[in-house]
Amino acid sequence: MKLLAILLCLNFFNTTDTGEYGRYRVEITTTEGHQLKAYITISTYGELKTEFETDKMFKDYLFGLYGYEDLDSLKFCRQLRYVNYPPFDNNGEKLVASLDRDWISLAKSDILRLKFVFFKPLGRLALATKLTGEEIVLFQKEPFYVGTFSIDPQVEDFTGIWILSYNSDLEEGEVNEIIAAIKETYEERKVVDDYLQNFGIHENLFLLSQKKLWDYGVYLIRVEVI
Repeated sequence: MKLLAILLCLNFFNTTDTGEYGRYRVEITTTEGHQLKAYITISTYGELKTEFETDKMFKDYLFGLYGYEDLDSLKFCRQLRYVNYPPFDNNGEKLVASLDRDWISLAKSDILRLKFVFFKPLGRLALATKLTGEEIVLFQKEPFYVGTFSIDPQVEDFTGIWILSYNSDLEEGEVNEIIAAIKETYEERKVVDDYLQNFGIHENLFLLSQKKLWDYGVYLIRVEVI
């Protein structure tokens, strides 16, 4: 998931200095008359606008942005959720997490009205992916151990892997042994110069390790940053 068309939060008008990444808070009216408030994060070239004379001008602007003009639909997030861990600072914003139910994809043809509410410039796009509601609550608390590591940088690209231990009986050395075992298993299975096959091996190993460690109060978390 290298293109994150996601979220949005505070900060008022005037154009942004950062330009590439920004999050709009919007109010949507669909062609069927449904109304909802949501966020959409935009990554594009050039400076993002934050002043619009009419709702139609805002809608036309978003629909016509470079990289979005050929899309049939846009993806919105209805609620932003933040976690204290893993630690992250993006222009004063903590790491964003989301649940599957927070997301909605709308065809452009189904959007009757799109109203600009406010805008926040973002230095980077960052998202902790595929967390459960229980994990979002848990990750507000400080873990006994928190760290980041890499299994294969070439496969991970813009994704960072974090390990959080909420098991008070687990020593730091034992967590390091877990990390070493994951890396060793990957090295045994990886195929030389085969990115696609290694991507699949990496994914399967991550998910299997994640599932096994849950039972011990240890969590593997992926954080996507671009």
